[in-house]
This record gives sequence, C-alpha cells and structure tokens, in this order.
Amino acid sequence: MKDREFLIWLHTRLERVYGDLPNMDYMCKLRAIIRSTPKDKYTPNVERSTSLEELEAELKTPNPCTAAAHLKPGEYQCVTNPHDGTVTLLLGRERCHARI
Repeated sequence: MKDREFLIWLHTRLERVYGDLPNMDYMCKLRAIIRSTPKDKYTPNVERSTSLEELEAELKTPNPCTAAAHLKPGEYQCVTNPHDGTVTLLLGRERCHARI
C-alpha cells in the first residue's frame, strides 16, 4: 500500500471506526499531510523500533553514526535536533562525530 493510500485508510478508520470528528485539528492536519504526500511515495513496512516510545526516543536523538554514513572523508554536515536545538557536527571520517 502506498503512503497516501495508507493515510487515507487511517483517516477513514479514525472517523468511521473510532468516531473521531473530521473537523478536529488533528484530522485537518492528517488531511494536509495526505494532500502533500506524493502520489507514488511508498515506505516499506520495515521498522527498527517496536513501539511509539522507542521511535520517539530515536527521533529526539538522531544517531550520528547512521546519519554520517553517507558522508565521504573530508565532508561534513551540521544537523540540528528540532526538539532541543542541539547541533551535531557529522564528519565523514569512519563515522566520527562531535556534538557542539
């Protein structure tokens, strides 16, 4: 199932099965996300985290080793954590990193 189809399914389920009102702010937000999701976008069902709590923890603290894997030696990238504003400097040298 493509991402947009899944989000529409989720919206329908929230409204018809759980009785969520379509004019609630989160339902409006979900429709906006549906509208902005590319028609052919497909995300595989492979997931490392086993719970929403694990996923949230992973998203709050990006793994610099994973994030730097695409960088070549001598390249660098600064990544700002949107949750706490910390900046991580990723260096393309055997997955080295430094928090600043």
